[in-house]
Amino acid sequence: TVASRSALEVGAGEPLFNRLVAAGVQPLLLDTQYRMHPAISQFPTDLFYGGRLRDGITAAHRQPPRGYPWPRPDWPVAFQPVVYSREVVEGVSRYNSTEAEEVVRVVNGLLQAQIPPLDIGVV
Repeated sequence: TVASRSALEVGAGEPLFNRLVAAGVQPLLLDTQYRMHPAISQFPTDLFYGGRLRDGITAAHRQPPRGYPWPRPDWPVAFQPVVYSREVVEGVSRYNSTEAEEVVRVVNGLLQAQIPPLDIGVV
C-alpha cells in the first residue's frame, strides 16, 4: 500500500516489475530454483510457471533441521500445534501470546542446535 499521493501520481503504486516491462524491459524466466524442497516448489512450478521451473536441488539437500522434532521426516512442511491459545484484537492489530511463546520455544531449540539465525524463517 502506498500512502503518499505524490508517489502514486508518479506510478509507485504499480509494482516495479510491471513498470519495467511497460518501459520495454524484456522479462527473463530463471528456470532453476535452489531454495525450496522439491515437494514445496511443485505447487508454484505448476501454478505460476506452467511446469517450466526446475529444481536445482534434491530432497536430500533439504533435510529436516536439527533442534526440532520434525513430525514427518519424509515431508518438508511442519505445522506446529498450539492449544489453548487466544487471539487478542487491539484496534486493527491482532496477536496471540501463546503462539508467539511457542515460536520462541521452537526458534530457541533451533538456535541451541547451532542452526545459524539467518537460516531460520518464521511464517
